[in-house]
Amino acid sequence: MLRHRASPSSRLETALTMAAIVDIIRANSHTAFSLIIEPNAMASFVTNPNNASCSHVQRSYRQNVPLALKKLDLPNVVTYLDAAHGGIFGWRYWGIDYPNSASDEMLRTWTAAGTLTQFRGLAVNVGSYNAWDLSPGETFDGENPTCPDDNKARSEILYLQILRRTLQSALKRANSTSAMPFHAIMDTSRSGVQGIRSHWTDWCNVKEASFGIYPVAFGKDNLDAFVWATMPGFSDGASEVGSIGYTPDCALVDSFKPMPARGMWSQEYFESLFRWFR
Repeated sequence: MLRHRASPSSRLETALTMAAIVDIIRANSHTAFSLIIEPNAMASFVTNPNNASCSHVQRSYRQNVPLALKKLDLPNVVTYLDAAHGGIFGWRYWGIDYPNSASDEMLRTWTAAGTLTQFRGLAVNVGSYNAWDLSPGETFDGENPTCPDDNKARSEILYLQILRRTLQSALKRANSTSAMPFHAIMDTSRSGVQGIRSHWTDWCNVKEASFGIYPVAFGKDNLDAFVWATMPGFSDGASEVGSIGYTPDCALVDSFKPMPARGMWSQEYFESLFRWFR
């Protein structure tokens, strides 16, 4: 599986990146590729609609992600658009309706790409820790999972059920004559241990995390397969104040420490994933 961030900051960067990836795929025409397009980007602007600092992310996303979907629409490829997870896009409260807002953006992206033959659907839980079908759900500080009035997406199966309904509504709002394909894959590379986060928003190098459901085809509940899409041992961000790439969220009480800058290797965190494997 090739997992790539598909929207660099300029058209030239995007074109060069896409050309390089397309060349690799075409040079391996007898290999099947499953591509997750733009992990973690959509959440930054969908959940911050009034934040001017996120507007450039939205512009880049809307410009480049449809282009990536089109360029990567190759015979030996299936593509999945990243859809974050229930802890991000499951919330409805005080006039906020992230499931519908996210669905509108997903549909806009798919439509802007034009006719696609290899687009399969959505990728969920990429890099995160959520369970597939845990019931009633995890307990987080200040929340009661038996009364999930604000967020009913307490597992990724429930999240997909919500998205299926909101995407149908988005199609009606857009007066679309064709339905966006709705299949999914779920990243379970970190979801093997539940109850290890203080808050649902804790995302960085969570300690005691481990591998979840083994990669396997599923074929039910709109889910094609469970996959391990997050490389074990690589950091989400630096935990130490003053270090390169320091990220405050990576210094929380439930984060593994010390950790290097984003994308750097940690042998200790890698071993921890195996230590907590069940």
